Amino acid sequence: GRLAEVLVSCRSLQHLSLYLNEVDDEGIQRLSKTLGYYQSLHTLDLGLNRVRDDGAGKLALTLKRCPTLTKLNLRYNNVGEVGKGILLEAAAVNPRLQLEL
Repeated sequence: GRLAEVLVSCRSLQHLSLYLNEVDDEGIQRLSKTLGYYQSLHTLDLGLNRVRDDGAGKLALTLKRCPTLTKLNLRYNNVGEVGKGILLEAAAVNPRLQLEL
């Protein structure tokens, strides 16, 4: 919770790596609330965490508010086929987005 609060003040953030930080679906929900604030975020690395389908769904809703995002890494998480499908559908609105599942 605290990280999401602090990140709101970093509006010019371009790259955010939370790789191997035990981020789970609840953490994704908190993070998703702040992602719309970043008008220059290009890379979000959430690899090797504990994100599941629910977290993937929350991220998918957020992708529409992040038009500058060009890379999203979710490799080595617990995202199933349902979550992957939701993310791929959401990523289709941003042809520049490289989605790593």
